Amino acid sequence: MALDWKPRGRDLVMGDIPWLPRITDKARATISGVIGDYFYPCPADKAFLQRHGISAEQFTQLVKDNPTDEQMAEAVSKIIAAKS
Repeated sequence: MALDWKPRGRDLVMGDIPWLPRITDKARATISGVIGDYFYPCPADKAFLQRHGISAEQFTQLVKDNPTDEQMAEAVSKIIAAKS
C-alpha cells in the first residue's frame, strides 16, 4: 500500500454489509503498518463492530484469516447470521 493510501468509501457495501469494505481496508492497513492518519477502530468502526457483536481483536483476526474480500464477506455474514 502506498503512503497516500486511503480506505474505500463509507458508502460501499461488501456482501450486503455496509461499512465492511472500509473497516476491512483499515484493519488490513493497521496489520501492514500503513494506516497513516486514519484510525482503526475509529468510532464508526466501533459502532459497526458493536452492532454485529464482534470485538476489534476478533475482527482483526478475521482479516488475518480471510485475506480476500469474498472470504471476509462470508466470515462476517456467518457471524451476523449466528447472532440473529
